[in-house]
Amino acid sequence: MPFLPFVVLASSSPRRQHLVRQIGAEFVVIVPDVDETLLPNETPAS
Repeated sequence: MPFLPFVVLASSSPRRQHLVRQIGAEFVVIVPDVDETLLPNETPAS
């Protein structure tokens, strides 16, 4: 029987949860409390 890790998924994305379920790993969802909204004149590369 292969070892399947316990995963902490730091995302509430249903797609990511689906992908983790597909490999059969146990996981818990912990959504970070971070505002990732871009500030005025800010680029993603900033």
